[in-house]
Amino acid sequence: MLKTKNVIFTLAFLLNIITNNPILAKGGQRNKAQAQQQLLQQQPVPARQTPQAQQRPQQAPQQQVARGQQQPQLQQLPQAHQQTQTPLEIINYRFGAGSVLPFFTDSNGIKYLILSRESERGRSKDKGTYDDFGGSRDYDFGPLKNEPEPYYFAAAREFYEEAILKDSCGLSLSNTIKFIDVASNNTHHVIAFSSGIIYITDFSLYKDALFKNFYTALRNTKNRHSREKDRIALVNWQTIETLINNDPINSGRTVTALVLCPPRRSLCKNPLTLYGQQWSEETITLRPWLVKKLRPFFMNKPYQEDVNNKIRRYDQFTRKPVITPAPMPAPQRITPSPAQAPVVVKPAAVAPAVKATPAAKIPQRAAVQQPRLPQRKLAPQRPSWWDRFWDWVDSK
Repeated sequence: MLKTKNVIFTLAFLLNIITNNPILAKGGQRNKAQAQQQLLQQQPVPARQTPQAQQRPQQAPQQQVARGQQQPQLQQLPQAHQQTQTPLEIINYRFGAGSVLPFFTDSNGIKYLILSRESERGRSKDKGTYDDFGGSRDYDFGPLKNEPEPYYFAAAREFYEEAILKDSCGLSLSNTIKFIDVASNNTHHVIAFSSGIIYITDFSLYKDALFKNFYTALRNTKNRHSREKDRIALVNWQTIETLINNDPINSGRTVTALVLCPPRRSLCKNPLTLYGQQWSEETITLRPWLVKKLRPFFMNKPYQEDVNNKIRRYDQFTRKPVITPAPMPAPQRITPSPAQAPVVVKPAAVAPAVKATPAAKIPQRAAVQQPRLPQRKLAPQRPSWWDRFWDWVDSK
């Protein structure tokens, strides 16, 4: 028993060394650790504070409002273009996911969205539907691996893993973060909710490499996160916008798209040659969550604009307002004034009662006599043996 415990502790110690050492880690863990280390090196070192200053919490300066003016309801967020200088600074509200919706414009000026299909072999409940490149937020950021990821890091990491950008386009995780940076010209819009962040990014520079190498990278990858998507499709921007504006339902929405043919050409029907690859025109099903989070953007719903006008916040306008019922008025007691004379109500004249005429007597049926059952004669109760014993003694 003691030897078994020693073996278990030794294996756990070696596993801890391998997982915590970025040099010994494999695949996406090594790239993720390197990207986090580069971002942490760019973080400015905070100034040293005295013990009195550390005890007092820092309060934000309050802006004085002149008399007669209303207090502004919308507060400005921190500048988004400063994310390369302070990488740990995130939008000051919680979110649960990050994603990237790439698009490109062809030679005819038509915009196409690049979507990916949830793998049919995966564990997602929406497998077989098409969505953007995204996923949930991780909480292993920072030097101690216990901090939540920044919004841009979560979106870039999911795009890097699901599109397999390392093998398909030759991009590292740090290069992906720089590519989708809000300060760059690649990202056109950032849709911000309390539940997620969506980067709408122009991917024209790497689209041909992605179309050419995606299936090869998918076949050779060993990272389980890179196997969550198994198809690439192109959907017209105008088609998505028309669907969202004319259909209020999110689930089960289908559109016509161009699906990139897999290596098995037999799966393609009437293939077309575009961008150096084979495509087939098919009807695909959109993921309900994709339609729901793109709806306020394509319907031009009101939003709060950040310091950087690319970031739009829709969360406070999409929430349903809480309707509180109006309070019931308190019952009022009416008391007559002393000057008002009491009103005497005379009883109305009662009409004489009309004597009802006796109705014809209904002959009653003769009572049916039930036959009497013979009563059972109970035997006289026999005295107990104790009484009989003393009766016998008295007789002697």
